[in-house]
Amino acid sequence: MKRIVLTTSTSCLDYLNVNHNIRSIHQHLTINNVSFLDGHNISIDKLQKMIWEHSNTTMSTAPASDAEVLQILHELNAQNYDEVLIITHSARLSQSFEMISRVKDQFLANTQTAMKIWVLDSKQVNFAQGIMALDANEMFLNGQSISEIEQHLTLLNNHHQALFVVDDLSYLIKSKRLSAPAGLFANLFDIKPMLEIQKDGKIEAVQKVRKIERAIQFMVDGIGDLVGDKYCLPYLLNAGNPNLVEYTKQVIHDRLGLDNVLVTPVSPTSVATHGTNTVGFGVFVKYIPNSGHLFQHQ
Repeated sequence: MKRIVLTTSTSCLDYLNVNHNIRSIHQHLTINNVSFLDGHNISIDKLQKMIWEHSNTTMSTAPASDAEVLQILHELNAQNYDEVLIITHSARLSQSFEMISRVKDQFLANTQTAMKIWVLDSKQVNFAQGIMALDANEMFLNGQSISEIEQHLTLLNNHHQALFVVDDLSYLIKSKRLSAPAGLFANLFDIKPMLEIQKDGKIEAVQKVRKIERAIQFMVDGIGDLVGDKYCLPYLLNAGNPNLVEYTKQVIHDRLGLDNVLVTPVSPTSVATHGTNTVGFGVFVKYIPNSGHLFQHQ
């Protein structure tokens, strides 16, 4: 039985320092009217450098096209794969899940093949999506059923929480995640939104705090209430501002007594939405990914 797992490039697997055989479905980025493929010809470091050097950088994102996904499926069929599992980022954040599901149905209806294809919504993005894909890959290659994998991913999602704070709201306004009037008001009073990815995969503002330092403290306390002495996998999300990351690490040390918290990158697709002046803090509690051991020495 020849099996393979694919995931959208928002998983950050192209940037995580772990060995895997998961294939990425590259998202599109348009930066200053130039087209790029996330994880292919634009790196996190390159995008961060562009933003830092040019504060007026304009960016937009789009899923892989129908034709691109269809081509991948035809290639896998030609390579005699029997079963294909595709893990997407949250359907509440992008049209990727809907589009890939539609293309999968189109492919199976119009192609003579015995290849089976499943598409699952991780309801996550960035590191959480990536580590879920790693777990799914291990289970899939070990012959476990789709229902077992789906149940495992659901449990991971239910035992995960991630908060992040945004210092510069300009990219949220440009990407229409925040209205211009609301952004103007927030900037005027130095209000920083604290955002959370919900269990259904939607990102919502859960707190508005004046000053970025206080917002980070609120974020750390919010996750800290979950952690305690529990079995957990905490991690930081680094969008590209080292000062915010170092400050957050210090707050985590001072308030939670945690050192050497795993620092993970944010995908270029996400950075295009909220910019580099963003930091996040997430945790899997009590029920943690099997692939967590891959990051123990990072």
